[in-house]
Amino acid sequence: MNFMDNALTSIAYRFGDSFDVIEPHLQTALASAADADRSLVYLERLLNSEDGSLVPALIKNPRVIESLITIFSGSNFLTEIILRNPKNVSLLYHRKSLTQRKTAEQINAEARKIIEDVAEDNVLNALRIYQHSELLRIGVSDLLALYDLRTVTQQLSNLADGLVRACLDLASRQSDISAEEFVVIAMGKLGAEELNYSSDIDLLFISANDSLEKPD
Repeated sequence: MNFMDNALTSIAYRFGDSFDVIEPHLQTALASAADADRSLVYLERLLNSEDGSLVPALIKNPRVIESLITIFSGSNFLTEIILRNPKNVSLLYHRKSLTQRKTAEQINAEARKIIEDVAEDNVLNALRIYQHSELLRIGVSDLLALYDLRTVTQQLSNLADGLVRACLDLASRQSDISAEEFVVIAMGKLGAEELNYSSDIDLLFISANDSLEKPD
């Protein structure tokens, strides 16, 4: 028995009697996967790391298995986002939520709510988790051909824009320095709203004052 057979046996064991529901979708996805072996190994890792809620959810939504195999086979980056936080799989259950097109204002509002709701010593980590979930939304919609190229670059740019605004507000709050006379200008691909996955963001910071020291 090779490692692929071992992985498949382990996956079948996790689903128990309900594997009959999953198997047709799994076999269909594996037949067209660019790397079926890797996909099975990652699916096994995911099932072994989750908290017990994923298996019942996949039995209820078996077509999500096909999306997972496509992700595991096609993108190491998106795979790592899912493996680090298995709860991100829930994004795949509802196609409408997955393919929504968010504005920079929506991103900013969601990020600001995180800042309001999370303890200050954990807020940056919470924002990173949010960023990763949004990258997963955009990346999966791209990988499954649910977004065209223009939508992908627009969504990535909106994500960066909204998070920069939220982080400026956070920095202002933590430093007690007003951001009212402080401007962040997006340059390069972000300024043109043509950001891609590997793009750096080029920002120009301008203040109305010569010094940003706290007032006496």
